[in-house]
Amino acid sequence: MAAANISSDAMNLNQDDYSKLTPLISVITNKAEVEALLNKGADVNFPSLKRVPQNIAKSRAGNPICRYPIEFAAACSTLDIIKLLLARGAMLENTNALHAAAGGVTDGDSAEQIKIMEFLLEKGLDINAIEFVVDASFPEQYEDRFYGTPLHYAAVWGWEDRFEFLLKKGADTKALGYSYKSKKQWGTPLDWQMLNEEDEGSYSKRIRDLLTVPQRVKGS
Repeated sequence: MAAANISSDAMNLNQDDYSKLTPLISVITNKAEVEALLNKGADVNFPSLKRVPQNIAKSRAGNPICRYPIEFAAACSTLDIIKLLLARGAMLENTNALHAAAGGVTDGDSAEQIKIMEFLLEKGLDINAIEFVVDASFPEQYEDRFYGTPLHYAAVWGWEDRFEFLLKKGADTKALGYSYKSKKQWGTPLDWQMLNEEDEGSYSKRIRDLLTVPQRVKGS
C-alpha cells in the first residue's frame, strides 16, 4: 500500500504488535513512502518488536537483530534513506546499524551496504562492538545464542565484499561472539563462517582464506 493512501485514522503508525513490522519499517526501501509516513507522524525511533526468525540454519549465530527503522534501513535499504532518517531525528547510539549493514540479506552486490558501513564508521560506530541486546524492553531477544561483531555477520553470511571492507578498516578477526543469556564467549568470525556447509550459499572459501592468510586482502 502506498504511504499516500495510509490514513493516520485508519491505522496506528506506531503500532506495538509482535507479529508485524511497523508501517515505517515495512516501506523502508522506498524513500518517498518513508518520507510520507514520517510527515504523517510515524516515529523515526519507534522499534519493531517482531521476533527474529529462529527456523533458519543460522539461528545459532548469524541473525543481526533489527529493532529500529535505521537498523532495517542499514540491512536492506540505501544510504539516502539512512541520511533521511538521521535528518528526521533517528538515533544511532545503542543501535545495531553497523551489524545490520554487515549481515543484512540483499539482492545483488553489496555496494550500497558498503557505503552505509563507511558512513556509519565516519559517524563513530565501533567496528568491533558486540551486537547490543542488553535492553529490558526486548526480553524476547535473549535467546541462548551468540551475538557478534559486524565482521562476524559478514563472515557467517558469506558477504565477501563487506567482509574485505571491514577487514581493511581494522576489524578484529579474533573477536569472540557472546551469549547474553549464558554469559559465555564462543566463536571467531572464522568459526562462524565454518558453520556453513560447502553446498550452502553462504559458504565462502575466500573469507576462510582471508582469515587464514590476512595479507591476501585486496589493496593491502
